[in-house]
Amino acid sequence: MADSLQAVLAGVQNAAEFFGVELRDVNQRGVYGSTPLKVATVLVTLMMSAFC
Repeated sequence: MADSLQAVLAGVQNAAEFFGVELRDVNQRGVYGSTPLKVATVLVTLMMSAFC
């Protein structure tokens, strides 16, 4: 489980919300107030909609 959490945090690290921010926790807020899980959800939704 810890590995998949690290994968999520690494996946959103380059999003504008967290660019230049060291992510350590899924509850950490980015510069616009979103959490890493929210950003990951939005990114996946956008990718899924691109295939429909």
